[in-house]
Parts: sequence; C-alpha cells; structure tokens
Amino acid sequence: MKEKMISVVTPVYNGEKYIEKCILSIQNQQYNNYEHIIMDGGSTDDTVNIAAKYKNVKIVSQNDNGMYDAIQKGFKLARGEIFVWLNADDTYLPWAFQIMNYAVGQGINWCTCINGFQD
Repeated sequence: MKEKMISVVTPVYNGEKYIEKCILSIQNQQYNNYEHIIMDGGSTDDTVNIAAKYKNVKIVSQNDNGMYDAIQKGFKLARGEIFVWLNADDTYLPWAFQIMNYAVGQGINWCTCINGFQD
C-alpha cells in the first residue's frame, strides 16, 4: 500500500517538559512519509530550543488565539494527504502512522485515538 504523506501539527505553549518526548514519538515511527509542524504560541520557556534540535521539524513561533487557532494555522501550512494533530504532552505508538495510512486506504475519513498509552 502506498504511503500517503501524513502532516502532523503540534500546538504548544510553554511545553518544554513534554515536547521532546512528543517529537521523538513521531520521529520513531515505522513510517517515513510525514512532516511535523510545531505551532508554538510564543513560549517563554525552552520549548523552541528543544524542538530546534531535531531535523525534519518545522517550527512556527507566533502568538495565537489558543490551541485550535494554532492547529488551524498549522493545517494551512501542511502538505500531506492525511492531517493529524498531536498535542505536545501526548505521544504516538511506533506503528500509529501505518495504521492511519491503512485506515485511510480503506475509505475511513475520520479517526480518533483515545487512551493509547506509552510509557
């Protein structure tokens, strides 16, 4: 099955405590065709510096009107065929993108994950 490009938008504000684990959960996917856009709401902590350590992460740092505004702005920048968002204090399991790609290939148009746990 063709790997569709997945665009991940992560809204964050002062998320230095969580952002690295979030980024790593995306970069450790068993799937290569993705982009990661971090929409930082003007953090005053070390969030942007932590995120900047990683390749293949686009960081936009600007004031916004909250999480949903940031997600919408990120989706406008996205180039993928599948759009997802992952909050900065959440993570994906390593096979999440494979499942997303499979589901979309089966005609699923909307998918959500609740209570996925990774420690």
